[in-house]
Amino acid sequence: MTKIIMTNLPSLATMMMLTLAAAAAAIIIITTPTAQAQAQQQLQQPPPITPATAGSNGNVSILSSSQYSTEFGSTYIVGEVRNDLSDVVQFVQIVGRFYDSNGLLIDTDFTYTDLDLLRPGEKSPFSLIVSDESVAQRIDSYTLAVNWDPVFADPSAIAAATVLTIQEGEHRINEFGWYEIVGEVVNGGTDDTEFVKVVATFYDETGQVINTD
Repeated sequence: MTKIIMTNLPSLATMMMLTLAAAAAAIIIITTPTAQAQAQQQLQQPPPITPATAGSNGNVSILSSSQYSTEFGSTYIVGEVRNDLSDVVQFVQIVGRFYDSNGLLIDTDFTYTDLDLLRPGEKSPFSLIVSDESVAQRIDSYTLAVNWDPVFADPSAIAAATVLTIQEGEHRINEFGWYEIVGEVVNGGTDDTEFVKVVATFYDETGQVINTD
């Protein structure tokens, strides 16, 4: 069984898109048999979205992003990329440049997508954190760019990696006020699979990414 718990997730009125799938789709619960399990941070509720300039490099594109700050003074940039290439890509890196109200560059940083590998057409969320409060509080705008490495995989190997599906379970607010999604990952293939990772992407009513886990 798989359970995703989000702390202080935006209200249901804000979080309009919430469906489950095994690959690129609305909430995007995605499974990949080669990804290593990673610890996820519990994120705070975002304030109104700050627009950014989305970037792309070739045909791996940033679809959307949004910015919010936490009670601890950190700023998060959350967003989503899509692989529009015909090949699998890996090490998908998101590079952020941050500017103050005068347009002065005050910080740069990078992160990687939550999924280690992206098959053709697949999406993955990302989260970029500016933890220095003295810098984070001066951010007025930002730009994003994406880089990646190609993986020239055999098509049959790609097809074999798509046998994992998700069976949707209950969505609920638990006794602590945290949002939970419960479901099961089903292996429809004949081989054992390990290191399965489930990734959730949450959207508002405009399709902007507002959180990831």
